[in-house]
Amino acid sequence: PSAGKAVVEADPDIIVINDYGETTADEKIQLEDNEALSDVTAIKNENFLVITLPEVFASTRVADTIEKFAEAFHPECFE
Repeated sequence: PSAGKAVVEADPDIIVINDYGETTADEKIQLEDNEALSDVTAIKNENFLVITLPEVFASTRVADTIEKFAEAFHPECFE
């Protein structure tokens, strides 16, 4: 299936945006403008986790990245 169809079928609660390349994270987040994706939970709730390219590389930053993911997916654990 197409990437869009796969996203609709998965109906994620959160979408991870890699802030890398010529397209900015804000431009990538404009998914709500796509009518086919309008019923996806993460898009309806504007629930996006933006990560930078260095955050996905194996490095000393990995622990910080894991914490960033954990807080985005389980914010109640960080209250």
